[in-house]
Amino acid sequence: MWDAHLPNHANTDTCKVAIYMQKTLAQTHTINLHTDHRLASLNSMILDITSTDGLVLRLINIYHPLL
Repeated sequence: MWDAHLPNHANTDTCKVAIYMQKTLAQTHTINLHTDHRLASLNSMILDITSTDGLVLRLINIYHPLL
């Protein structure tokens, strides 16, 4: 099973990014989506995955349109 993480948005907005994660990861790690981060928008997301020993992996997902 998978979880989908999306940026904060209204029903009329179109999200350009999403982060998909296996649900089993959330059982063994802490997941923190930073919707209040200054880079967070409909085109970018910041997500921290923290292990039980305190190690943090920060994922930054940015949509960049081709010109």
